[in-house]
Amino acid sequence: AAEDKFDFVVAPLVHPRLRRDVLGVSERRTSPMTRSDYLLPSSQWTSCVVGQFSPWLQLDARSTQVRRSSETAFKAEAAWASHLSLPAVLLNFPGLSCANAARCVVQLVRASERTTVWVRIPLTWREPPTASKPLSMGEEADAGTVAPESPSVPLDGWEAWNKLRAVARHHPRVAAAVELTADLPDAASLRRWEGEPVKAAILPTSVFLTNAKGFPVLSRAHQALVSQLLQRNVQFVLSGAVLHKSSPRPYMEYLSYLKSQL
Repeated sequence: AAEDKFDFVVAPLVHPRLRRDVLGVSERRTSPMTRSDYLLPSSQWTSCVVGQFSPWLQLDARSTQVRRSSETAFKAEAAWASHLSLPAVLLNFPGLSCANAARCVVQLVRASERTTVWVRIPLTWREPPTASKPLSMGEEADAGTVAPESPSVPLDGWEAWNKLRAVARHHPRVAAAVELTADLPDAASLRRWEGEPVKAAILPTSVFLTNAKGFPVLSRAHQALVSQLLQRNVQFVLSGAVLHKSSPRPYMEYLSYLKSQL
């Protein structure tokens, strides 16, 4: 990352194979929960690494077992992040049902003196399609037909963020990490983010286009949004596989070019 002139990396707090649970299975393991903190000097842990919570966490799951397993894992990973004195940790998008996630996040920032929680919020997302309304008594379906599913409607990520920050009581160390999606919301929706504590912007490689020379570029709409975020000194996180050239450096150089145009 340093060779490609990136300032920091986002790294998982726990290896995916070392998943925690409440059934006692993980407690019987003889191997450590994660890798040693001696991999890096403390100066790099505190300035060059952002920890990422396990993506399987479902802190607001309907299943009590899944929810408790997620809370157990969250607390263990939060304690490890605090031990490393990481400047920030990244939590995946919790969805619209986020009361328990917000409670866990607030507990983390209150227990830590310096760690900020970045909550990953896609600018737009779609919920899975739902089945159509069931037939009422006396109604009959046509033979050989299947009840259609109602199409999923694109949702505005700001609505989810607004709900989470309200439950978190606007804690100053709970911030948004907006994820730029291929389909951006309208201008009015984007303006609502101007007053929000956006500390990071996640830029998937899949949203980039390819110019005539094979280098990554952004559409005009994405360029305008990235330029606005650069003016606010938002940190950018590049995610996804390298789809252009053979290294992530062209993406970094393109962002540097956009910054030079401000």
